[in-house]
Formats: sequence, C-alpha cells, structure tokens
Amino acid sequence: MSEETANNENLERSEQGEMFGHPKGLFYLFFAEMWERFSFYGMRALLVLYLSTQLFKDLMNGEEVAFSIYAAYGALVYFTPAIGGMLADRIIGKKNSVMLGGILMCIGHFTMAFESESIFFLSLGLLIIGNGFFKPNISTLVGNLYNEGDKRRDAGFTIFYMGINLGAFLSPLVCGWLGHSYGWHYGFAAAGIGMLAGIVVFWRGDRKNVFGDQGHQPAPYNEKKYGGFNILVWIYAAAFASVPVFAFLVNKSEIEVPFVHLKLMEFLLWSLLSLVIIYLVYLSATKLKKSDIKKLGAIIVLTFFITIFWSFFEQAGSSLTLFAEKNVDLVLLNAAQTNSINAGYIILLAVPFSMMWVWLDKKRKNPNTTIKFGLGILQLGIGFLIFAMSAPYMGTTGLVPMMFLMLGYLLITTGELFASPIGLSKVTELSPAFLVSFMMGVWFLSSSFAHHISGVIAKMTIPAVSETEYVQEDNLFFNFATWASGCDQNAVGKFSYEYDKAHGAIVDTNIHWKSVSIESNGSTTVLKNETFDAISKYTDSLTAAEIDFKAPDTLYTINNDRLKYPETAQLVAYNKTFDLMDNVNESWIAAKGPIVEASDKITPTLTKLNSFVERNLILDYHRYNQVFQEKANMPSFEEAYDLLSGKDTTLTAEERKHELEKVTQKWKSKAEKLIALEIAMKKENPEWAKAAFQFNSALENHKRQVAPIRGLATYAKIFAQIALISFMFAILAFIVSPIMKKWMQGIK
Repeated sequence: MSEETANNENLERSEQGEMFGHPKGLFYLFFAEMWERFSFYGMRALLVLYLSTQLFKDLMNGEEVAFSIYAAYGALVYFTPAIGGMLADRIIGKKNSVMLGGILMCIGHFTMAFESESIFFLSLGLLIIGNGFFKPNISTLVGNLYNEGDKRRDAGFTIFYMGINLGAFLSPLVCGWLGHSYGWHYGFAAAGIGMLAGIVVFWRGDRKNVFGDQGHQPAPYNEKKYGGFNILVWIYAAAFASVPVFAFLVNKSEIEVPFVHLKLMEFLLWSLLSLVIIYLVYLSATKLKKSDIKKLGAIIVLTFFITIFWSFFEQAGSSLTLFAEKNVDLVLLNAAQTNSINAGYIILLAVPFSMMWVWLDKKRKNPNTTIKFGLGILQLGIGFLIFAMSAPYMGTTGLVPMMFLMLGYLLITTGELFASPIGLSKVTELSPAFLVSFMMGVWFLSSSFAHHISGVIAKMTIPAVSETEYVQEDNLFFNFATWASGCDQNAVGKFSYEYDKAHGAIVDTNIHWKSVSIESNGSTTVLKNETFDAISKYTDSLTAAEIDFKAPDTLYTINNDRLKYPETAQLVAYNKTFDLMDNVNESWIAAKGPIVEASDKITPTLTKLNSFVERNLILDYHRYNQVFQEKANMPSFEEAYDLLSGKDTTLTAEERKHELEKVTQKWKSKAEKLIALEIAMKKENPEWAKAAFQFNSALENHKRQVAPIRGLATYAKIFAQIALISFMFAILAFIVSPIMKKWMQGIK
C-alpha cells in the first residue's frame, strides 16, 4: 500500500467520525449485531427445550431427535456463511448481503410463532440462509473500519463482541420468560422483533454513511442486467427458493447417503470442506504470494483450534441446557434463561479484557494468538471439570447447587474471550483483501463442524439402556471421569444395567387379544389372535378421524387366558438392584434411602392386584401409558378422554377447539388407543383395573425418581472427558505456537 493511498484512507475514515476512540460505524454495527444476536440466542435458548418437551414429546427418543435437529441447524447456520461471504465479495456486496440476511432471518423468526411442524422446518431454513448472508459480512465490515496494523483492532473487535453478547444476554431472559410463562411461540416471536430492530439499526447507519464506501456492490455487477434484472434480484430470488432445500436438510440430516456410507450432514460438511481446500490450493498456486500462503496457513490452524473449542462450548445450547433443567437446583432462572449466564459474564469482562490486551501490548507482554487460544481451551476444560465435579454434591433428588453452573460458565467465558474475538480479528488482518469475506466464511465453517460434533457429544449424555451384560472399563478417559466426577463409573454402569434389566422384566410382556374390532371408513375390521404391537401398527396407520371414537369400549376385547402379569419375585429383583447404589459414592447412598422408601410403596399395589381372581395386568397399557405420561400434553387419561370425546363441559366450544389444535394427530391416535385400553380394563373388572392403575403410576413415578440420579452420573462422565480432551489440545496449541509465530510474520 502506498503512503498516499494510506493517507487518503485515513482521511476518509476520519471524515466518518469517531466515538470513544473508535470509528462511529463500529457502534452501528455493534447495535445491529446485538439485535441479530438477540434473535439468534433467544431462539437457541428455547430450541432444544421446545423440541424435546413439546414438538417431539410423543417420541421415546425425543431428546435424541432434539439434539440431532439442534446440531443440524447449528451446523447449517455456520455452513452457509462460506457461500454468503463469497457471493458478497464477488457479486452483491457486503451491505446488500447483510440486509438480505436480516430480512430472511426476520421472516424465519416470525413464522416460528406458528405451531406447525412443517412451518417449523421452513423457519429454520429461512434462519440458516439468512445467517449465511448476514454473519460473515457484518464482521468483515468491522474489520474494514480499521487500517492494517491499527492497534485498536483487537480492542474494537472485543467491543463488537460485547455487543454480540449484550443481545445474547438479554434474549434468553426475555424469550425464556415468555416461552416458559406464556408458550414457546411467544418467545420465538420476541426473537423476530429483535431481528427487525437489527435491520433498522443497520439501515439507518448506512443512510448516514457511517460505513463510508465499504461494502458496496462490486462495480462490474452494479450496472449489468440479466434477463432485465440486476443480478442482485436473482440472488435474492435464489436465496428464498433455497429455503425448502435447507428445511429438508435439517429434517433429514440423519439419513445415509448411498454409496458413501456417510450421513447427509456429514457428507455436506466434508464436501464443502473439500471445495474450500481445492479453492485455496488453486489460489495458492496461481494468485497468492508466499507470505500470503503462510498467513492463510495460520488461519487454517487457528480455525482447527477454534473448531475444538466450539465443539465443546456448544454443549451450552444442548446438553448443558438439559443438565440445568434436570440436575441443577436453579435459583431465579429457568433452564432456558441459563443461556444468558455466559453472555452476562462477557458483558462484565469484555471491556476489562480489551483494556488488558492494550496494556499488555504496551508492556510488550501480550501473548501471541496461538498462546491465547491454548489458554482459552485450557480454561474451557477447567469449566467442564467444574461441571463434572458437581456430582458428589447432589441432593437426594439428583440436583446440584447452582454455584457449580455459575462457576463453570465463568471459566468457559474467560476461555471464550481468550479465543473467539481474537480469532475474528486475526482472520480480517491475515487474509488478503480480496479474500476477507471468504475466509471469514471459512472461519464460521469451523462452527459448522463444531455444531455437528457437539451434537454427537450431546447424545452421549443420554443414559443408554444396556442390552448386553455390562463390561467394566479401564482406560485413561474412563478413569479420569471416575476421579473428576467422584462417581465410580463402573459401579454406575453395573447399576444401570441391572436396573434396566429388572425394570424391563416387569414392563416388557407380549399380550395377545382375542379380537379387536376397528371401525374405519364405514366398515368394520376384525383382527383376531394378534399381539397388541401388531394391532398398534395397524391403528397407527389410521388417523384419529378414521377411528370411530364414539364407542371406544368396543375396540378391544380382553382374553383373560392369554394375559401375562408381573410376578412378586420380579419386583423383589427390581428392588434388589438398589443395593448397587452403595458402591457409587456417598451421595448415591444418601439418595438410595428415599428411592427404597418409594419402591416399598409399589409392593402393596402389586399384592392388591394379585388378590383378584383374574390376576391380570395389561402391561402394554403400562408401556404406552409411560409414553403418555412423559411426552403427552395431558396429565391423565380422564382429562384426555373428556377433551377428545367432548365430555369436558367446563370448556366452551372455542376453548375445546383451541385445546384440540395443540394435540398432534399422532398423539391423538395414541391417546385414543390408550383410553380404549383403560375403558376395556374398567369394563372387565373395575377394582382390578384401579389396582392396575395404582401399580402403573407407582412404578412410573419411581422410575422418574431414579432417572435424574443416573443422568447426573452420565453428564459428569462426559463433562470430565471433555475437560481431559481440552487439556490435551491446549498443550498442542502451546507446542505449535513458535511455528505459528513465523507464519503470522510479526502479527500477534
């Protein structure tokens, strides 16, 4: 860059004005990004909870499905910036790209206010495409406000990062409160209002010309017409047209791609990474100087480390949110609102950290970027270690003190401030001018891979049902988890296996029916001598409207001779498993007391049940009732039956219609069959049926009492292993820092 050119750029920037020692445009971008992050983190705080407790509550694996969708959404949200950055650089310009992205995301958030599964996935598609155009380009505009070598650059990005986190702090509090108090979709609508505010702030800044000549559409495309329209129109149209494609990708991310033996999301990520590598190799061979190639190499290494960081950090939106929901004794905040803790810390620490970097730079003691990354990953690991070490302090209900959540988040946050804003700054500083937005997209591609990896990790926190004999483990990661969590993980595994086996022996049975009459489309189908599962598959193919619900008691006829029932010995074996809790730790021994006390209450219900001549318990009723109790909207069969059959006279016609709209057809079908089962049992023998219901309720409540204690041990194991892996990568960052220092050629 010539001295004259540099002077002209400095003059131009000074004419744009400054505020608090930084270009005025920084603060317009600060507020635009703040509101965009308000929308993003508001939705993020609600998404996993909404999916697992509402949209997919009728699935036994609803939590796993929620993690899959969250991971796919997160991966694609950061998949598209590489494309959006390249289109902005080459064709439509950064300002147009930011506006297009903001409009798409605004529509996406508002459409999530509608309670529809199909609209939900289209909304995610809009958010994914919108983020691809918005995210890389607004960050690049921040970098363009500073000249190369400007010492204020890191401080400016840290201030910008505080804006991001101001939105991220407020949104979970507001959206989480609305979602928890009034309904999930009110929270999603609030996120849309935030995005609209972000668009308005950016538009006003552009009208006031605070960004100068930065970000305009490249001149070669400004005047060209294609089919009578500027290419900008075609890009806008293509963006909207691609929404259903990305909606499909989120919905079907787990399907396997033929011939390559990869899941769809994995295939997309590796394909995009391959294209990025090919493009960078091509540029290195044809256009880039040796010094630029080394700088790009440094960006790639930093991108690798930030991928590791985000893979663990993004548990915050998935497993850590459910950890807070299930295993933390929350004070003042609900689980969704705990997503604001990280951002709240950043607001408090961003300015002190910004001042610290400037002060260290003046003292010539500012560590280089790679060392900062290593320190950031190290602190992240310590944060997860604190989460793991909360396990021995649980109460008898499986809840741990909230201070562990607060302290762990503090360490994760300081780690983030050592890595993320510094990385953003270095991408804009190390990249050649014509590649800045593209490399920013590559930087965000790291988050795409990280969200996918994070989803895989999150699924590991779901306690698995053991299908084979438990085999003890003895390796570094497992033993570290035992030490960190204070739980003998082998003892936990043995208990889980024996508990699942004993519980399964009670509830797993194969019931046959003498006959089932199903009225459909005006005709009656009779299935004879079939298992309940076979009949369930048949009725699952019918909609609620096709099943004659007016006389549900005629659907099933009980055959007393072919029913199975739980033996007293099975319940004794079930209760015996709790002796294994003594081998885990003192907290488990303390929790054992209330669990055994509750299990003792199950025995009289079974004794009463077996006192009847029939000695029958319809255990498929128990199995389906378990799904009902855990996943459905209604707390009891009576309420569901009264609602669906119209017998609830306390509701007006409009109120009943509104309640019915909240129940999916899939759930209605299951509820109708369950109600029919209950009616058939009552018709057979009311007293026996009452005893069966009491046994079922006691057993199900007991399972819920055990679940959080088992779950906490699993969370602690995975969090401890995350900590150990983080420590290993931190050491690797320290080892490679001398090489990175040479590649960055004096840029710290």
